[in-house]
Amino acid sequence: MQGNIFARLFERVVSVPHRNVTSVPYGEWFGLYVQALKGAQKNAVISGDKEELRVARRALDVAFLSSVFSQKWTDVMLPNGSSSTTTTRWCQESTEAEWLLSSGTIHRRELLTTSFLVEPLLSGRAIASWTAAVRRGDAFSATAAADGEAPAPTGMIVIPFTALFQLRWEAYLCHQTFSVGGEGKKTPQHSFSLQERGARLTALQSLRHLLELQSDSKRKSRVQFVVWSPVNEFDAIMRVSQVRAGLPDALKGIFSLTHVCEQEVVRAAYLAHYLNFATQRAPLTVLTSQMQYAKLHLLGLTNCCAKSELKFGEEGEQHRSCGNPNGVSLHQQAVNRCGRLARRMSTREENLRNILIP
Repeated sequence: MQGNIFARLFERVVSVPHRNVTSVPYGEWFGLYVQALKGAQKNAVISGDKEELRVARRALDVAFLSSVFSQKWTDVMLPNGSSSTTTTRWCQESTEAEWLLSSGTIHRRELLTTSFLVEPLLSGRAIASWTAAVRRGDAFSATAAADGEAPAPTGMIVIPFTALFQLRWEAYLCHQTFSVGGEGKKTPQHSFSLQERGARLTALQSLRHLLELQSDSKRKSRVQFVVWSPVNEFDAIMRVSQVRAGLPDALKGIFSLTHVCEQEVVRAAYLAHYLNFATQRAPLTVLTSQMQYAKLHLLGLTNCCAKSELKFGEEGEQHRSCGNPNGVSLHQQAVNRCGRLARRMSTREENLRNILIP
């Protein structure tokens, strides 16, 4: 790692417990990244050797992505370290930023948020549907091979590193932060049950499985899944002044560099604005839970949805209404009942927590 432009960041990854990058705040990583770029610019590394910078950026992306998806510390991939070929392949594919460029073939984009991924009913059904679509892509590939061309993707689902970082942090949260309330009392923030942490780990591993499936060259789908890599996110945040200039005056104060680095919801909203700023051709939908609609609306995002609007050819399994006059399928009825039960259980758990914790 010595001699690498981002050597200090790699050393920090090695020094944190279990090589878990979420042990260090997101804003601190961004600060270290900017310092490394300034140091490289001062030493004329950036202007002199573009290839060295490209290799260093890819290595940093792979280290951060492998950390948020890792199940043990040896899964974290650092420069000159051994790693799985499959894992390395999808991580390296995710570091390419070509999807950020405007493309006439992409008709719709959807940006995932943490609030969407932490809802088991929302993310579970969506990821299962996406995984099945990628598997069905083999038929697409065979047809395309006969015609001599691969199908061009028409839709894109963007998975930002910010959401993965937040999921990992919430899943492995080992300490509580406190806010001072009335009469100087400290109230705990960010308390998650074992069930909630398990749901976040499940979402992370399901996304990893989806990306590994897509990395297989035989699997092509009309919808492309891309990871907004850490380095590309940091580069986007460095352009905060340009993005703010195109926002209404009421929003400019909200998207300060400090707020973007320290507040995950503000950062996710900023990334959505950046996508609209950088690629203005394809419409963007933000996938989030309904509870976040109002908050994101205040941050200037109006095109929010709790369900993916992208179609995957043969759309899932067909359900029979079984004579239901309202045309509601048995599957949809079961989903509605499960949703009501999950909300009741969450309310009961919250009530018990308030009773047991003084």
